[in-house]
Amino acid sequence: MEPVLGFLEESDEYFEEYDETKLPTTGLEYLRRVQQEAERCPEVVIADLTNKEFGKKQTVKINQDSGCAPAPTGAAPSLEWQQQQAADFADVRQCLANYKTKANSLTDANISWPSKNDEIQWCRFCLGREAAIHICKAFGYPDSRLTHPQQMPEMDNFTEQQWENGSPPTLTMMVKLNQTLVQRLLEWHTLWMSVLGYSHDQGRWIYSLLVCLEKPLLADCTATLRTLARQCTECRLTQMPMNEKNVELVTSLNLIIALVSRYFGQTDLADPG
Repeated sequence: MEPVLGFLEESDEYFEEYDETKLPTTGLEYLRRVQQEAERCPEVVIADLTNKEFGKKQTVKINQDSGCAPAPTGAAPSLEWQQQQAADFADVRQCLANYKTKANSLTDANISWPSKNDEIQWCRFCLGREAAIHICKAFGYPDSRLTHPQQMPEMDNFTEQQWENGSPPTLTMMVKLNQTLVQRLLEWHTLWMSVLGYSHDQGRWIYSLLVCLEKPLLADCTATLRTLARQCTECRLTQMPMNEKNVELVTSLNLIIALVSRYFGQTDLADPG
């Protein structure tokens, strides 16, 4: 208050009739009251808090655990590797965007695939007949859902080999996928992984779908990606012991985890590096 009332310090003539027991009636009296109250306050005040009382009233619990299983010994990727994969992935996405712009005529290519709501036929389309049979058994779906493509008009161009072994993702396919279907397939692949485990065929599809996934992400899609990353860490820990046979599969899982965490912003799920 000194800058405000400093000119009054030498003379109290303005406050000869000032009564502290009454409310201020002028601006000067109000400032004088503030100055007096400030003089009575200590320079430093420490609050005496009892945390136990707040603990009883807390209604929201924050779980700091990301839910990701740590990488097995020798399998954790370095931070530099993760960052490089995210940078390379950004370049691939840019190439896809350029391709869509320059090759719109190719999006009219005749590609047969299942109905957007048929999970089992999409499983067969992506991973093959045996995988679809396992999914049907795991979730109690009737065998009638494993309709042969010859009985499905929309699958006329689907070959017998594709029916048995699945179809790998191609650039022409990925260009035709809309965002609703991309997100649905990512959700299904995450679910299938919990039953089938992880394979290179599924890794190719997941990577291709991530390339097609547009940002910013919707909340449901973010939740799917987080579940996907957690599922990958679980597969890496329990299904992929680190040996020469599995090293490529572990690297592929590390790649998906790195893309979800480092590129799509879910950094709390990232490997420490």
